[in-house]
Amino acid sequence: MKKDKFIIERTKIISEMLDNPDENGIYPTSKCFEALDEVFEDLIKLPSTEEAGVIAVGMSEHLTAEEQSFFIAGFQECVKYLVQLH
Repeated sequence: MKKDKFIIERTKIISEMLDNPDENGIYPTSKCFEALDEVFEDLIKLPSTEEAGVIAVGMSEHLTAEEQSFFIAGFQECVKYLVQLH
């Protein structure tokens, strides 16, 4: 998720909470936090190995074919490792 989309989603969620207090004037913060947690999960989502390969190809277009193959393989291995840590 890009920063501009995050800002839009965050603003929408917080505005929804502030526009809808309950009958006692209490804001539904739990609902707001749950929605923000979902946006955060999207923000930190790691790509799949296949998506990482596509990203790596785009990042390595300036390299020789041999350098590109090593870069792509290494990039995919890094993503696999990060997914295991996550």
